[in-house]
Amino acid sequence: MSNDGESSGSKNLGQLLGKFDPMAVDLAVAGNGLLRVGLDHMHEHKWGKGAWVQPAVANMAIGIKLMCKSYLAAANPLLIFNKVDADIAWAVHKPGYRFDEIPYERIHTLMEAGGSKTIGLSGCIELLQTRFPKKVQSLGEWRRRLASWRAICVHFVMPDVETRAVQRVAFAALSIAQLLSEESPDSLRKFWLTDEDKDFLTQFDKEKAADLDARVNAAKKKVKNMKGRVLIGLFADDGRELTCEICGNDGIAYGERSIEDGYEMLFLSEFKCDECGLELYDANEMAQCGFETVHEIGPHDPAYD
Repeated sequence: MSNDGESSGSKNLGQLLGKFDPMAVDLAVAGNGLLRVGLDHMHEHKWGKGAWVQPAVANMAIGIKLMCKSYLAAANPLLIFNKVDADIAWAVHKPGYRFDEIPYERIHTLMEAGGSKTIGLSGCIELLQTRFPKKVQSLGEWRRRLASWRAICVHFVMPDVETRAVQRVAFAALSIAQLLSEESPDSLRKFWLTDEDKDFLTQFDKEKAADLDARVNAAKKKVKNMKGRVLIGLFADDGRELTCEICGNDGIAYGERSIEDGYEMLFLSEFKCDECGLELYDANEMAQCGFETVHEIGPHDPAYD
């Protein structure tokens, strides 16, 4: 009976703290708004390219970054800062503090003056991967897709990429938003999908298999014109070069390293072969094409932490 009461009490405390957490709520409101603007723009310009859809991609990526910071700040505001003023650090770190005691206006002033800096999208995702170890692979894939396009959109002009590439950004953004919504007890920090969002996810899922088949067939067609192919071992020393299952040449696999039960593991979720042109965008696609996506590197040595 005491366990049930303790569990119920913890849940109620979490809900109470959420209500007194202005930083997390404000970050969520701003993040949700930016993500909504980006998604609506994408829905409106379904077949747009380059500069036409750049506002969609930029807003989705920035919105997700703020939503991630909201989730982290709700756990502890210090998590989202890589440089923080001493008086804020002590206010947040003292035993028994409440969220409504955080010098929120002081944080605003310091942020405007450049005295405090928050972590970027990659830093947010790294913290979430520690919080959700079963999502290491997916979060890493989603981060690469969002972070790379965000940098281009913010600093230059987006090239005329295929519509599918923009849809993959939207899928990554919605996947992270849904994960955070499921884990957030406060309704103010949840992201609500519209009918258009749901239709998009359904259609994206249906087209995924056909899209993969088209890429595999294109790679196989290119292989017919190749000469002198040599099959080699599956893995190179650095753990990132893989033999392409279509043409037998070396391709590059991207993934995430994580510590699981004392062992360093590599979780692969993307692959590209420059020889036949095959590109795979997630762990499921790699598995469908015959790749092993989880590899044990070896025992973890804490001395290197």
